[in-house]
Amino acid sequence: MSSFLPKIGASCGFLLLLFLSSPTSAATSSNRLSVSVLEFENKTGEAQSAHWGDTLQGLLSSQLAEVKSLRVVPTESHDYGYRQLKLKPGDSVNSDKARRIGEFIEARRVLWGSFQLQEGRWQVTAEVVNVASGKASAPLTAASTNWFEVSDKLIEQILNELGLTPTAAERARMAERFTSSSVSLEWYSKARALHAENSTAPEVEEYARKAVAADPQNSAAYIVLAASCGTQGKLDQAEEATRQALKLKPDSAAAYQVLGSSLALQGRLADALKEFEQALSLDPDDPEVLVRMGECYAEQEKWERAIFYFREAKRIYPTSARIHAELARSYAFRADQPQATEALKEAERLDPSHDAGAEQITAQAYDALHETSLALEHYERFLSLARTLGANPKLLAEFEEREQQLKATLTPVYLAAPEPKAYDEKSLEDALRARLSKEEMALVANPLANDAEMQRWALQLSEGATDDLQKGRRLFDGLTRRLDPGSGGTRSALEVFADWQKSDQSFRCQEYARLYVALARAVGLRAYYVLVRKDANGKPVLHACSALFLGGKVLLVDPSYRWFGAPHKAFDILDDFQAIVNHLNQLEKELPRLRLATKLDPSSAISQYNLAFGLLEHEQMKEARSVLKKALRLDPKSWVADLHKGHFALREGKLTQATAFFRKSIATNPENGLTHFWLGHALIGLGRQREGRDELRASLRCGLEREPSDDAVRHIAQINEQIGPD
Repeated sequence: MSSFLPKIGASCGFLLLLFLSSPTSAATSSNRLSVSVLEFENKTGEAQSAHWGDTLQGLLSSQLAEVKSLRVVPTESHDYGYRQLKLKPGDSVNSDKARRIGEFIEARRVLWGSFQLQEGRWQVTAEVVNVASGKASAPLTAASTNWFEVSDKLIEQILNELGLTPTAAERARMAERFTSSSVSLEWYSKARALHAENSTAPEVEEYARKAVAADPQNSAAYIVLAASCGTQGKLDQAEEATRQALKLKPDSAAAYQVLGSSLALQGRLADALKEFEQALSLDPDDPEVLVRMGECYAEQEKWERAIFYFREAKRIYPTSARIHAELARSYAFRADQPQATEALKEAERLDPSHDAGAEQITAQAYDALHETSLALEHYERFLSLARTLGANPKLLAEFEEREQQLKATLTPVYLAAPEPKAYDEKSLEDALRARLSKEEMALVANPLANDAEMQRWALQLSEGATDDLQKGRRLFDGLTRRLDPGSGGTRSALEVFADWQKSDQSFRCQEYARLYVALARAVGLRAYYVLVRKDANGKPVLHACSALFLGGKVLLVDPSYRWFGAPHKAFDILDDFQAIVNHLNQLEKELPRLRLATKLDPSSAISQYNLAFGLLEHEQMKEARSVLKKALRLDPKSWVADLHKGHFALREGKLTQATAFFRKSIATNPENGLTHFWLGHALIGLGRQREGRDELRASLRCGLEREPSDDAVRHIAQINEQIGPD
């Protein structure tokens, strides 16, 4: 491992431990039914009771995990599904939302419900939905003063709904209790909830110690205590608590996992691997143990062994951003850039931003690939999350040092490029009026325009700057980076500015570029919109940034890459007329505006292709075919040409021909999500479901708009129900 990267021993491994009373089992064969158990909604009206929703989820998951014909989806994977629906664990969920979460995380059944307190008894209602069909069960109910009894009563109904009968041995394990004290259970439940809320490790430790004090026989509480101590770097205390858990429950795979993590953080890798092997023998399908073993082998630079364990973990937990990042890092150090890049795409799609461990590994993977700006982004996120969780500051020092080293490398690079024609408001309007009617002019807006309020903000951001370079830099520094990596990005600078203060909004690279140009011009800078074809690493991209002309040189200002003066390899600096055409082309659902793009620039193949696609989507096949011919005359051999030829063939039912066109397009540009999406549909139409599912997954990795993304996950769910998961 290169010396500039922090070692695994300096990681915050304890941040990611599964807080279940027993480990979550998972599938070893495709005929197991995958079930996701969501956190239960608190309907008591009292916020202090919300922690029971997480604990009930854990109790049910642990019991179901003992039934070997089931695969219980790891709890962490739910977070991805929740985020896609802009929900939080414990929010109100209906059958449609539960089904959507199941689609996103590729579960075949989803269990959800709510609880309330009536006359001193916990009243729980649950339902199960078939993800592929959308059919939900009748309500399942249970009531008791004891949460273990509530779980037992629900489990019988859930198993009946799933059509499963546990063996006698499985029932015996399901009946085990880790505490007989209701007080200890409550403190344990609160500790779990604090962890789920990303509270600090000292807070979690406090509640775990109260659970142990209330019942020194509570084995699960010792495991939580050990994890919270380990996160803070109190490794002796972590090891002591884990060994106490093992005295109480010698067959606890979770305890062996925590003990192994403690030993690994002390650098005792051989001892750690022995404990992980023991955990794996007790629960062969725990993805966390497999990840830990992979990390131990990665620390020893035994990359093939590390990759083996990470791939096994991915098979069990395919929606883990962290596992894909671990694979990416291992591939990067093995000098396998294509595999590393693909794994990182999947890690980014699954969103590591809420998981400190996932952010750490993602940062290191990009660092190893010399993707400096992306490595910096993830180091910053990791450090922020780790500090919030109360991680040991000494363990973070190496990462902070590496962050500063990388920042120092992102120096501005001046490039040589001709400055485009500079339009003022009148000359731009004259150029448009020369080609458009009065009615058509009403459909056109300058995406780079600013107003008085934007001008005031630009002056505020650049206040105190002594020259144009400082002005440009201060504007760049003022743009908080909230990047949505998907395609599109149709908002103008004025529309982006209107949404800027909304915390739930994120912006595409095109929108960042338009906003920066508008702000720069507001303080008198010569700025333009830029289309990037190859980025600073020479990678083919469909990307946008801004150009700032200072004297006879240009700086590419790229908030998306975190780089003021990015040395992109191939790019086109657009004048304002061209920027308007570019903006019209992105309004793909608005056919009149797509027509205007071709009228303003009839020699643009992209404009013709976009119009052809829009016409096809509006079922205007004859005109679409005519426009496609124009586009092909302008650009007959590019990946865009093959994509559109494939799409037309698909619409006409020529599936084999469509497949050939899509594959040819992907060979030239493997990064376009829509090409993989349509290829997936063509293959499914040919009855090649596994191949089709692979392409739909690839389309999600590459980034899609919401509508095709929803279509892709829905089809994946249906294929999983028909033929089983991988």
